[in-house]
Amino acid sequence: MSIIAIAKKIISLLGTLNNPFYFLYRVCHYLNKDMPHWIAMSIYKNNLKEYKEDCSEDYLIDTYDGSGQAVHPDMAYLNNQYWLVITPYPYGMEEYENPCIYHGEDLKNLICPHAPIVIQRKHTQGVHLSDPCFAVNGNKLYCYYRESERKGNREENTIWEIQYNESEKKWGEASLLLDSIDDKILSPAMIFDDDGKLCIYYVSTLNNKYTLVSTISNGVVNKVTEHNIIGMPQDYYLWHIGIKRAIDIYDSGNDTDMLKGLFLIKSIKNRSKMKLFEAEGNLSGSSWQITNEVEISNWLLKEIAFPYKSCYISNGRGEIMLSFCDKNHRYRLIIINNKQKLI
Repeated sequence: MSIIAIAKKIISLLGTLNNPFYFLYRVCHYLNKDMPHWIAMSIYKNNLKEYKEDCSEDYLIDTYDGSGQAVHPDMAYLNNQYWLVITPYPYGMEEYENPCIYHGEDLKNLICPHAPIVIQRKHTQGVHLSDPCFAVNGNKLYCYYRESERKGNREENTIWEIQYNESEKKWGEASLLLDSIDDKILSPAMIFDDDGKLCIYYVSTLNNKYTLVSTISNGVVNKVTEHNIIGMPQDYYLWHIGIKRAIDIYDSGNDTDMLKGLFLIKSIKNRSKMKLFEAEGNLSGSSWQITNEVEISNWLLKEIAFPYKSCYISNGRGEIMLSFCDKNHRYRLIIINNKQKLI
């Protein structure tokens, strides 16, 4: 690393001294060292006090690293159990970002895992396992995640699949699903149709267009269908998606091909300005219609410095779990009751 690069890091680090916890995490980050678990727990307890003083409505969950900070939620409901997958992301440190899966009969009593289902090959900057999602095929549960690794001026991105073994009560080995050097394959969402065919949706970043695409091919990305989102504001771009079959969210209706989408979009001019839309699509189509804007409270809008992935909660009420970074660089989850704001 050059002297100029080192100097920039030091100056940037010194600029965070007014936020001691963020500063401490960044020191460990630059040293490629784990934050000691007991220190992470202490910081978490202090943050909980601040959340309470602010009368926040966070969805609190313990994480393997002790920070209690997480993003990128996705949910499934199978065999009378709620399944939640998240990635810890304390103060935006990517080396802790390993998919963790929780399950239980209700959201208040989920079983906390002792470790992630998969761990990065090396604890270092430039690698992360993010954007996890679930898919259900019959009575089988699958988890998918995105692996990203910076290699010089390029970034290699892959999507991996892991199946849950119900008889052994454990997750299997990861197998490669998609591989792309040119495309970041952001925010994948997987849907099995009634015939067991896997449909893969994600946000394509080719040519910096940030478009919704789908593919059904395994291996290297080589043929995709670009989707049209009707009603999306022109001065925003797509950032994260959450797509489920409507019957898996509301447990009603006969249209098994109908899809519900959560589209998190960000302003082109102001990266912290966001909107969260619901949209409807179809497994056999390539067009989506935005149906309403999800109402986000003024309190939450003031807290959000940077929005992340959202997901539906499969409880029949259409509730949504949103992840975000707050203005103190903490990464948090919150449940939105989703009072629809028609557009």
